[in-house]
Amino acid sequence: MAVIELNHQQHKYMCLSTDTKPTAATAGVTTGSTCYVYTIATDLLVKWITYDGTNWVIQDENVSLTTITGDSITDDTADAIKARLVDASGTALEKAEDAAHASGDKGIMSLGVRKDAPVSLAGTDGDYVSPQFDNMGNQRVVNSGVPMFGEPSLVARNNGSASWAKTGVSPLDQKSATGWLANLYGGVQSGWDDYARVEIPVNEMKVTDLSAAMWSYYMTEAETFGINMVIWVHDPTDFDKRAEITQQADIATLIKAAGWNAHVLSTSVAQFYFYGEGESGNDVCTTEGPPNYYTWAQYQSDAMFSTWTIYRISFEYGWQTGDNEFKDAWVADIKINGQLIPLKPDSGGSGRFKRIRATATSGAIAVAFAPQTPFKDLSVMLHLAAVATTAANLTINVDAGADALYDTNLLTIAMVANAVTNLVVKESGPFMADDVIDVDWANADGTDYGITVSVRTVFDV
Repeated sequence: MAVIELNHQQHKYMCLSTDTKPTAATAGVTTGSTCYVYTIATDLLVKWITYDGTNWVIQDENVSLTTITGDSITDDTADAIKARLVDASGTALEKAEDAAHASGDKGIMSLGVRKDAPVSLAGTDGDYVSPQFDNMGNQRVVNSGVPMFGEPSLVARNNGSASWAKTGVSPLDQKSATGWLANLYGGVQSGWDDYARVEIPVNEMKVTDLSAAMWSYYMTEAETFGINMVIWVHDPTDFDKRAEITQQADIATLIKAAGWNAHVLSTSVAQFYFYGEGESGNDVCTTEGPPNYYTWAQYQSDAMFSTWTIYRISFEYGWQTGDNEFKDAWVADIKINGQLIPLKPDSGGSGRFKRIRATATSGAIAVAFAPQTPFKDLSVMLHLAAVATTAANLTINVDAGADALYDTNLLTIAMVANAVTNLVVKESGPFMADDVIDVDWANADGTDYGITVSVRTVFDV
């Protein structure tokens, strides 16, 4: 439009939103005149201006009538003018209490949203997004004062062994942010109670807050079980009520192949069973033990489990039977809810020794013990049920990783001539990460035996 010189009288009008605004034809309205339109339902007064005496547009000056008191503008608390923000259509931007969040809402951030479980509210990276609050009105934040996760430690039982390893030997040196790995040896699975695991303390994380986990591990050979996740939960108001929620270790989605494996937790796959004490009121996950498998999302929606908290998360190897030997595996990386859990020797002193045990009622002893990390304080303990009658030497040798020229015999002993039934051998070392300890004896008589080989894997730390 052309520039208009305003050299005439401009009028001011006031009407209700239900009225028709005046025009040049109906009331002699001149260009630049203004009209205050009041909406009773929203208590909103909007100023309009006409640029041609007929057509009106909103002028960006909006106030609420009820905020004007007295006959003047003052700066005291009794008589003050308060601004009210509206969008281009005149709709107020403020939201009423308990108003539901809706896509496309306009506002001055923040529009806080109750979300009992954390989820992404943004359509894509870079979008405006609302802060989230739990069902008690607490804002979801990263707790920078108290760590959510404590330092990992290692635990093993019966034929299992768990030790820290810093190999420097390929392919085990390919992963782990710290260079340390958790070496888990499940051992011979004899009665559902031989295992090794990584334990991570958790500072009372709500069950509904655990949304993601991923981990990587190397397996010496393919096994029937992988490295599975166990989530330990309890009632935060009554520690007599607890449960462990276990990921089934032989599910198809948990890789069990030789070499490097990685797993990303799915919250929608039915793969978790639980055992607990004192639980009541669970309405979704109701039946203990396999084959009663539930998704993690179902635990999060359960009337009881959804109110509980997580006090520990572990990654386990073992818990089978049938005399199958779960050979060495190494856990390299663990990430929970996007937070990397550093793996390294803990201050409590766990995982300092690596050990294997073997028993047999017949057959030769042929142990090749490969800690895959620098070690010292080698100990070999052997017990025989009876003195052997067929002459043969037992040998303990170092198979040096550097070169065959460094292979060293630590012990050669005539088992019959020395009437051996108990043998203890100790060597201080140190030994290199790629050295292997070989223990061999023909055992031609098929004598029952039990042998334990152990080393210290963490020192000067």
